[in-house]
Amino acid sequence: MTGEEANRRRNAGGATVADLIEELLADGSRSEGLFYDVLLLSGPDEPDTVCLDHLVENDTVAASGRKCAWTLQHRYTQLSRLGSGVTRTSQL
Repeated sequence: MTGEEANRRRNAGGATVADLIEELLADGSRSEGLFYDVLLLSGPDEPDTVCLDHLVENDTVAASGRKCAWTLQHRYTQLSRLGSGVTRTSQL
């Protein structure tokens, strides 16, 4: 995450990400030169936001048997899988 990266993204049409990089560097919440994952999500009422017609229960458990977040270890899935009728994270 650098000012140079912000400029590169702005020049490529990514003003939103460029603004975010500059803001995070300016307020000190991120350090210049380090690598960070940045995901831009749409708001709950935005037309680009996808709403499933059913809940997907998190049934992920740790080795200890306790429930844990499905997103640990940077898990991702395809939107088509979420819309295929899965009802539990173990089905992803």
